[in-house]
Amino acid sequence: IDEASYGDSHPMVAIRLNNLAGLLRDTGRQAEAEPLMGRTLRIFEHSFGNEHPNSILVRENIAILRREIGL
Repeated sequence: IDEASYGDSHPMVAIRLNNLAGLLRDTGRQAEAEPLMGRTLRIFEHSFGNEHPNSILVRENIAILRREIGL
C-alpha cells in the first residue's frame, strides 16, 4: 500500500520494509529478511545519506544478520 501511495523509494516504504525484516528475523527467517534490509538501506542512504542514523542502524543490523546466517 505504501509503495502505491508514496513510490518504491520513499522513506516510509523503507520503514515498513525494515519492520517486516525484523519480524522475519525474529521468527527465524533470516534469509528472507536480508534482502529486505538491503533494500531498506538503499532507500535510507539515497534519501538521507550514508551517515544518517537510520542508515547507520540498518547497516549495523545487516552486519549482525549476515553473521547469524553465515555470510
